[in-house]
Amino acid sequence: MESLIPDYPVYKKGSAVVSDITYEEAVSSYKGEIYAQYSQLSVLGKEDVDIEKYIPIGIVPDDNRDAIPRIGTDAVLFEISNVGNSIIVKGAPGTGKTTFAKRIMHDLVSNQYDVLPLYFKATLFPEMKNFKDLKLDDMIYRYIESICTKKVYDVLSGSEIFREKKTCIIIDGMDEMLPEWQSVLCEKLKEFTLYNPKSFVMVTSRVYGFDSSKLGTRFVPYLITELTDQNIADYISKYVSEEYKQSALNAINSDEKLKELAKVPFMLALMCVKPDCLKAGATRRAELYKETTVYLLGAKSWERRRERTTTENVKILEKALQIIAVKFFKLDMNDQFPSDEARFFISQQLQKPFGDESILEIIKNKSGLLQSANGMYSFVHRSIWEYYVALGMLEMEPLENLLQMANVPTWEEPIRMYVGLSSRDNIRNTIIGLWKRNKALTLRALHELKEFPIDILNELYAQLEQSERVNLVHTLEEDAYSMENDSYRKRMLIDTVSAVYKSECDSEVIFNYISLLEKAAYPECMALVDEILDMEHAKERREKYLNGNYGFYLIEVSGGVFMQGSSDPNPKDPREAPAHNVQLSPFKMSKNLITNSMFYDEFPFIDPERKKQLSPYSNQPLQPANNINWYEAYVFARWIGCSLPTEAQWEYCCRSGGKDDLYFKDPNNINAYSWYGLNSDNRTHIVGEKPENTFGFCDMLGNLREWCLDWHQDDYYKTCPIFEPSVDPVGPEKGESKVLRGGCFDWAITNLRPTYRNFNRPNVNYYVNGFRVVL
Repeated sequence: MESLIPDYPVYKKGSAVVSDITYEEAVSSYKGEIYAQYSQLSVLGKEDVDIEKYIPIGIVPDDNRDAIPRIGTDAVLFEISNVGNSIIVKGAPGTGKTTFAKRIMHDLVSNQYDVLPLYFKATLFPEMKNFKDLKLDDMIYRYIESICTKKVYDVLSGSEIFREKKTCIIIDGMDEMLPEWQSVLCEKLKEFTLYNPKSFVMVTSRVYGFDSSKLGTRFVPYLITELTDQNIADYISKYVSEEYKQSALNAINSDEKLKELAKVPFMLALMCVKPDCLKAGATRRAELYKETTVYLLGAKSWERRRERTTTENVKILEKALQIIAVKFFKLDMNDQFPSDEARFFISQQLQKPFGDESILEIIKNKSGLLQSANGMYSFVHRSIWEYYVALGMLEMEPLENLLQMANVPTWEEPIRMYVGLSSRDNIRNTIIGLWKRNKALTLRALHELKEFPIDILNELYAQLEQSERVNLVHTLEEDAYSMENDSYRKRMLIDTVSAVYKSECDSEVIFNYISLLEKAAYPECMALVDEILDMEHAKERREKYLNGNYGFYLIEVSGGVFMQGSSDPNPKDPREAPAHNVQLSPFKMSKNLITNSMFYDEFPFIDPERKKQLSPYSNQPLQPANNINWYEAYVFARWIGCSLPTEAQWEYCCRSGGKDDLYFKDPNNINAYSWYGLNSDNRTHIVGEKPENTFGFCDMLGNLREWCLDWHQDDYYKTCPIFEPSVDPVGPEKGESKVLRGGCFDWAITNLRPTYRNFNRPNVNYYVNGFRVVL
């Protein structure tokens, strides 16, 4: 085999001899027994294809998703050996994890590698007698014994294959096991890799349904890569008829959602079974499954002479598939189930509609949706199984039976598909029932619908407490970042936030949503931030406030260098020391605090009732808006195209770059410039009534405390370089409280100094807190 990357080593055959046949001969015999299992790949709607000619699937390290994908067995073996010989490969449904694993097996059994390959479905192990008591070594030897002659088995079992030979063990589909069995197998794997560090071990799993931390740190996580544009084009070229090639490619390239689906190998295969359905832009998975499976049941799509099946018979075949899909899924069976049991379950509900001919054989031969081997049947892909589980639950069982599974990880896909298949008549009850049990799953499932039910979501969302809505954002973040596929993560974030934010008027929740989108940083997510904040009209709003009677003016500050903090050797508050050098770039800051008339004009992210119940301390239009928490201040500032001042910017403007330092050191001068406890009459005053400082700002000391952008940290100044200037500092990376500056109308004069630092938690609405903005 030609190596894709020439520098990767290939493990050549050795020369050890055991018994009357060599170890190499025993391995060759074993590989010959299993070769046929890994040489062909079943593709929906096509004759079996050579696995070597299928789409190349690669992996990347979980901690470096922008890395060049490792494609090909040489590259993968080299990678495994570099990271300690144990990896877990994760991916979303249909991304090709099993195909990837079987391609590795195909190459290893081709006798071109001195590696003994062993492939297992994870669900096979619990079926072994005394599973809990056996070591992984013992279970592997049992498997070898079941397929080899005694002579071959004796050689392999006596050759220290795990410690002295090159062995590659692949365990596929950890997510398909019950959680308790997962834990047992993980302990066995950890023990095995500890005592057999030279053996290559690769585990595959979906993201949902398996906690990979159970494997410990020895297993390095990798992700299945999505298909490239070229992969998609090549697949269409191979497997779509000339009549539909160009239209299918055009449909995928012109529809963002459709293209995201096409990057998943199994979804691309579905599209190419019936490419004419792409003309309508079938962007929902349920729609694609429905179109494709009915088509396959109705015609032998890979033959020129199409053998039609009546609509009535197609319904019977679908019913049979639903029966076995639901029954075996509920029984937590692995991907294979006994043919006699399957026939029994079908016969209980269907009375020999085709005489003595087996319905299962008809389905297998006609559609390829089922496969069989050694008296066992299986669905051609787990996603097809889950589709028929959803369809069966929808048509054969009460809704309550499905809802009971809302918090079972393995039921995630069937439930999402169920929602996608639901009609307008029953979708309301489904959504409400699901929402009561698993809100995050409900939000994910709603995107399977052709028309997003915004009216139902608004109704349910309005019933949530503010804390529940905040938690929903955090749940979305956890779910999105557990998705290993960038396209899935992006779509989950965009679809969920774009639906929910229209029902939201709380600034803290909005802040969390825009922060989550900005963290993801996809261009589509950044565009959604602009949409949420209506940035298209931000400048227009700002100009309105600048030109109207709102007390809003922006003063240009040229920037400069100053010593932030107190240079007093014995400062009144240790948080103000030491003084340290800061350099600021030019900016503009509002002359006054933001007023009631401006804040309550049309800002959409506060409770409308707040406008009717202004604080008695500050209830006139040109008095500063008080009772404002940090989230409200920050989101308002963003909403008019501004931000909050950093602590350094605020202090620089308060001190006029240092020009007012001597003046404000004398407490007698503060009375003339500030509203505080002795002169305020215990209320705020109209902004701008007191004189301006040298830079032209008013009320920097007194009237209201002012929110700054920075997180608060008591000793933050001690972490700053004293003489080397910090350029445009923004404070600590994280914290529990946000900085407040400036003092307020009911304070003593002793704390009205430019360097005094105060703080509150960002969700605190306090009657002495207000803000100003910077541009």
